[in-house]
Amino acid sequence: MKILRILRLILTNPSLFAKKSLNQIIVFKEKYTVKSRIRRLQNLKVKPIRGSADWLALCELKMGGLQKYVSRNKVSDYDPRTQEMISIGGMTGGDRMICHNYSGVYERYLSSFINNTNNPTILECGILKGTGLAVWSELFPTAHLIGLDIDLDHTKSNLDFLRSRGAFEHNTLSLLNFDQFLPDTKELEELLGPQKLDIIIDDGFHSDETILNTLRALKPLFAKKFVYFAEDNATVFPKIKNQFPEFSVESFGQMTVITPGL
Repeated sequence: MKILRILRLILTNPSLFAKKSLNQIIVFKEKYTVKSRIRRLQNLKVKPIRGSADWLALCELKMGGLQKYVSRNKVSDYDPRTQEMISIGGMTGGDRMICHNYSGVYERYLSSFINNTNNPTILECGILKGTGLAVWSELFPTAHLIGLDIDLDHTKSNLDFLRSRGAFEHNTLSLLNFDQFLPDTKELEELLGPQKLDIIIDDGFHSDETILNTLRALKPLFAKKFVYFAEDNATVFPKIKNQFPEFSVESFGQMTVITPGL
């Protein structure tokens, strides 16, 4: 019966069948690529250098790795999606270093911060279950870590697990509610006091609008030497480059990296 349904689909709508087949091939290829990366990491014979691409990927696995179908229990009042769209699928996290393969970009830009004697202040916007914050706590054991999200419950309910994996043992960890559609930094400014943000990661809603909103809101809080990562968006790069000419802006496909201008 399944074969008959497939044949009927081919005959009645060949273009739809071709599109579905292509999507299935893409998904299969992505899964195979991720599994291959994990196998390679698990078979490493030499311990990776702290902060290297392989070290970051292994740390992500240690802290729980890929998280899929996480329910959207709270969203912004300004979220443009329909209720049906919000309820379908769920959210994905823990996919930064291996699935998206951003580890090499992070190695390149964070290397200068690793051996610095000063404790960096690191802010991540869009923290889901806190996997990313846990990785930063391993890389920067005494850093002040700040997590922003519209819904902090997923991270709070996962803190015991992350701490059991060694996260946040010596860090100051702060979690703040934050709406990227209508960003308000008052609470963040009170928390920071004279501190400035050294490392900023936007892994939130991923739209051009919310990335630009967040960048504008956080800009006054940047340290003189900072790095800002905007993930999972291939279209916002030229807008950031045009609207923030004072910064150096580089594109790595789905990742945009911002640093102080020359």
